[in-house]
Amino acid sequence: MRRMHRPAGGGGARATVVFCWGVMAAVLASVIGCAGPSPASRQRTAVSTNWLLSGYHVGVNVGVMSLLPGSARSPSGVALVQLLRRQGIPLVRLMPPGEARPGQSQAGAFRSLADGGLKAVFAELGSAHIHAILTLDGYHYPDGRPNHSAWGWRRGQGFYIRSAAAFTADEDATLAEIRRQEGGRLPPQVVAIDVVNEPLVDPVNLRRLAQVVAALRGASGLPVTIGGWHQAASTPGGALRFSRPQATAQVAPMEDFVSVHLYPDGLTRLSKETAHPGPYLPAVRAYLRTVLAQARGKLVFVEEFGGLNGLAPARAGGPTLGSAAHQRAVIDAVLQEMWALRSRGVIGGTAWVLVPVRPGVACDPWSLICYSPSVTLPALADLGAHHASTDGG
Repeated sequence: MRRMHRPAGGGGARATVVFCWGVMAAVLASVIGCAGPSPASRQRTAVSTNWLLSGYHVGVNVGVMSLLPGSARSPSGVALVQLLRRQGIPLVRLMPPGEARPGQSQAGAFRSLADGGLKAVFAELGSAHIHAILTLDGYHYPDGRPNHSAWGWRRGQGFYIRSAAAFTADEDATLAEIRRQEGGRLPPQVVAIDVVNEPLVDPVNLRRLAQVVAALRGASGLPVTIGGWHQAASTPGGALRFSRPQATAQVAPMEDFVSVHLYPDGLTRLSKETAHPGPYLPAVRAYLRTVLAQARGKLVFVEEFGGLNGLAPARAGGPTLGSAAHQRAVIDAVLQEMWALRSRGVIGGTAWVLVPVRPGVACDPWSLICYSPSVTLPALADLGAHHASTDGG
């Protein structure tokens, strides 16, 4: 998530095949446990047959609150889903509701939607044949709120997990709440779980993340990833370092697929008025190749990518940069390079962001749709056209 402040490894050539001879032998096998696949084997099978990981797909990031029915904003949640359907966009990365009050758990935030709002969102996505990557925890800002018992924020280090057990308990509770609202199951539209957005990568936090990821994989039964990352500032008072591709090798071992956040405007010194994808292609290609080289054979998904639209400042009080043509050029560059590298393990991505995710914000500098000024930017149609031309890989 942009912060305003600042093919999986191939199977071996050999396989073990267990033959249970005849009907009686099969019956005996069911009693004594013959030829049942191991839990690890079942997990690999689930990943290999998963819709997201068995093809190539593009989509958008969007907050669950933006898709609620009856929204006073225009376009409303139903209208947004129908727009995605018309554009032929089959995938969203669904960002969780933000905290309604300081220290509130994400389970509590989802519980606030128990009047049918969340169920309606998933039903609408299902009717439009749109799948979702569900991000369970996504908002951590140094805005003066007290640290949650499960996580904290330190200047120069950013967001970190304070307690793996507490963090896991919160996310387990979130899944349980969603299941409760969905009649005891996770919505079938959900094809993967993103445990947390842009956590700190350091030795201590990596150990805690690994515990959380393993627990959530078991709790959800779905492929699990981490939504990008950041590293601590390299100098006292310096800026946090987001999404450096060299850190991929540190997070990849615990994930079922690697999720990266790629913003070409931050990779080059090109003018924010650049309106052609060509100048961005070398930087995007180099970034993705570095990620692939570090990914330990895991598939790579570009979970966030985007360009400045020229309609809102990237930082409070700062200049308004970019344009509709610039945003389109940046997004098209990423789409071109993702597709070019699909045979090496890039499986698509979701652009940031359909509409602003923060309450009361009329336009995000990376928005594909703004509430005010009311505009739908041309890059959204490019996403649909790209998916149609690639036919899901």
